[in-house]
Amino acid sequence: MQNTVDETEKQRLQEKIQRYDQLEIQARRRYKDVTQNQFKRINEIINDETRPLSERLRELFRRDGLTIGALITALGMIISTIFLAIQTAPTATPPQPAKNTFTDRVKRQLVKIANWLLGLA
Repeated sequence: MQNTVDETEKQRLQEKIQRYDQLEIQARRRYKDVTQNQFKRINEIINDETRPLSERLRELFRRDGLTIGALITALGMIISTIFLAIQTAPTATPPQPAKNTFTDRVKRQLVKIANWLLGLA
């Protein structure tokens, strides 16, 4: 009788082990799919050059929340944007002799505003 109980108990434990192994395999697949989808979403947000940085950052935090990965990604996006803005900034031209006509003054002011906006970008 003891042998039968032991065999039955062994069989029941083997079935439990197999069931838990299958659950582990399924959980690993789901985790892999989730992380791949998350990387795809982050790459889509980073590489979308048509939208401004602030909109892309909002989208990143909306989708992924305030996680370490999202913060590191956001920091990288900000640094790359600043670096690209500095790298592509126009060089200063030597000052030209000042003219006192109204149109020349307006042009100079518009150039100053344009340079200021370019610096902000």
